[in-house]
Amino acid sequence: MESLIGIGMAERVIILDTTLRDGDQAAGAAFTPNEKLQLALQLQRLKVDVIEAGFPAASEAEFLNVRRIAEEIKDSAVCAFARSNIRDIQLAGEAICKAVSPRIEVAVPVSDIHITCQLRKSHSDILEMTREAVHQARKFVSDVAWIGVDSTRADRGYLARHMEAAIDAGAATVAIADTVGFATPPEIDALVRYLLANVEGIHKTTLAVHCHDDLGLATANTLVALQAGAREVQCTVNGLGERAGNAALEEVVMAVNVRNGIYPFNLGVNTRELVATSQMVMRMSGFAVSPNKAVVGINAFAHGSGMHQDALLKAAETYQIMDPTLVGRSGQSLVIGPHSGRHGLKQKLLELGYPLEGNSLEQAFRLVREQTVSRKLLGDEELRSIALQSLSQNGVTTGMQS
Repeated sequence: MESLIGIGMAERVIILDTTLRDGDQAAGAAFTPNEKLQLALQLQRLKVDVIEAGFPAASEAEFLNVRRIAEEIKDSAVCAFARSNIRDIQLAGEAICKAVSPRIEVAVPVSDIHITCQLRKSHSDILEMTREAVHQARKFVSDVAWIGVDSTRADRGYLARHMEAAIDAGAATVAIADTVGFATPPEIDALVRYLLANVEGIHKTTLAVHCHDDLGLATANTLVALQAGAREVQCTVNGLGERAGNAALEEVVMAVNVRNGIYPFNLGVNTRELVATSQMVMRMSGFAVSPNKAVVGINAFAHGSGMHQDALLKAAETYQIMDPTLVGRSGQSLVIGPHSGRHGLKQKLLELGYPLEGNSLEQAFRLVREQTVSRKLLGDEELRSIALQSLSQNGVTTGMQS
């Protein structure tokens, strides 16, 4: 595991969380107004740099939600999303006007398939749309982000021209959107490097990346973009989002923390709030997190193999690359099932208050083997019962509480 010594000198990466906008668009996951405010406050505790609070033009209710969040949040920037038309931008500006640090993000489609099939306008018309959208947004806020919808399927040269137009109009951030999760890591790497080398004025701005997970590559693409020179990550808690979702905030953050030698960046995120934030999003959205989900899944630090348990008890780093408490877990979890060994069972029973040794431990181990023939895992109450039965059969009396 790379040391985090010296991280304070590392280059800063901005984390924009869009759970309240892109995550909220996941089919069936819409948050209530009170849930949105509570989640925004939790994201502030998580210390994300920017909270994308929503899309004010979508509805009156959404406008009010964004405005309420903008008024309540004090320690993170609050961003409102807008399409590239005057009404959207005006509503976005009005919604976040009372934010301590307001931002407007304007989205412009840049791929031929979107321009031809959705907008049905000329390439020059869409280029002018970028200029005008950023210009209008600058009337409301100094922090304007431009994002190219479907950037990874756009012509590189045309995308570069859009970014130059956005920068000329005053955009502080320009973002690549892999809107349909089409790109692969080598393509993202090449695109970021191309833009940094060919977009005039780009080094006066922040280059951001917004990746979707349709091919399961969102986190990988995001990390590659950082290596190539992007300095803002747009992501969601638990990877919640449309279709297959977005880059998962917790995965990106912990990859940078654990592998800081490869990703030598400084993040402002309070990682100890990751599990609490994940559980809040899971509860509010109704989207269950898979037990084996990286970082925040209930099995992320659970160990069931006897070989793994034995090694883990001797040295945690043998099978654990991060400290569970760093993400908000209480510690590693030994689970007892058909693959567990004596060392793991002994430690688990000790944690439950039963320090079994010798014949009592052997008897308990045999009982575990018998009961897990048709069971995947044994719960704490079942293990307590096994411990008491083993002690009793070996003539050991105990005053321990079951």
